[in-house]
Amino acid sequence: MAIVSLPVGITRALKNRSVASCAPLWSFIRDWQTAGFGAQKTAPSAGTSKKMAELEKENLLLRNQCAVLQNILASDEFIARQMVWLQQLQGRETVDLQWTEFFKRRARILAHRLQFHLQSLPARVIFREPRHWGSTLWLDVGEEDNEKLGVKVIAHNSPVVIGNALIGVIEHVERRRSEVRLITDARLVPSVRAVRGEQSHRAILLMIDHLAAILQKRSGLYSSLHEEKNVLASLFDLRRSLQQGWGDYCLAKGELYGSSLPLWRARRSVLHGVGFNYDTADAEGGARDLRTGEPLDSPGNGLPLLQPGDLLITSGLDGIFPQGLEVGIAHKVHLLREGDCTYDLEALPVIENFSEIDYVTVLPPLT
Repeated sequence: MAIVSLPVGITRALKNRSVASCAPLWSFIRDWQTAGFGAQKTAPSAGTSKKMAELEKENLLLRNQCAVLQNILASDEFIARQMVWLQQLQGRETVDLQWTEFFKRRARILAHRLQFHLQSLPARVIFREPRHWGSTLWLDVGEEDNEKLGVKVIAHNSPVVIGNALIGVIEHVERRRSEVRLITDARLVPSVRAVRGEQSHRAILLMIDHLAAILQKRSGLYSSLHEEKNVLASLFDLRRSLQQGWGDYCLAKGELYGSSLPLWRARRSVLHGVGFNYDTADAEGGARDLRTGEPLDSPGNGLPLLQPGDLLITSGLDGIFPQGLEVGIAHKVHLLREGDCTYDLEALPVIENFSEIDYVTVLPPLT
């Protein structure tokens, strides 16, 4: 048995060559499965085989083009919704000075984040190594795209998102492709904070609207018309209830990291959170007691610093990700042990299945 230690430059060159050789096969297999050509078919005659091959190739190209357009449209729809939300924040009026400043601050943060989305670039996943399934993936964009745009969007530390959900960060850029370090990797540790309130409700509101639209179009799902009306009424009641809550409570701050699982061990992605507390004041408010959640300068107004269901968003303290990107949802908060000064937790990524990611959006780097 022998152990060989090679410089990083040589190992990366070998890895890049392997990716370059495997990427076309990866794309072909995925497109072939998506198009449904993996099913058993009757062998065509010799006279029609060439024409069938041309039609299948054309069909694949059309499917790819449609998928790219759908990704662009989804990105534009997301930006449009964010613009509406920005207008709502800017138009809110309240007599409470604290909430007035809160909404102004939220509008500034959202406007800053939208600037990155307006300069973003859609990208397609072209390769994932099974051994590093929970750590990295490769995109079909690189330095060549920066030259076409005249702006450096694809760069080291460029955030990679789907909508407002963080996927990872660009780690290495080549001429026509780039490598992404995923948030499910143990070496990527974004700084986050727990948010409870309106922002965490927005995702639920979108799902309610989507479900209500489907139920209104479908018939025959219920035993009676009365039952159908009751289901829709319950959905709309829940929607009104969630809309009544203005503002968010920004609470514990900490860090998240993944597990770096390979493909054969990847099941449900779980993020691990460490170092969560609120022991220093910031723009969102004063420091809070670790156990009671009471503000240290005004006891009696306690809130749990962490609880299951809290939305975990980027805090901007790491200098890599803009503030407000959604990372995960708190799933389990570990109990404090004697002498602990921070909480640990387990969280689920906002994007439920990382194994099915095909298209993403790359934001320009923060710096």
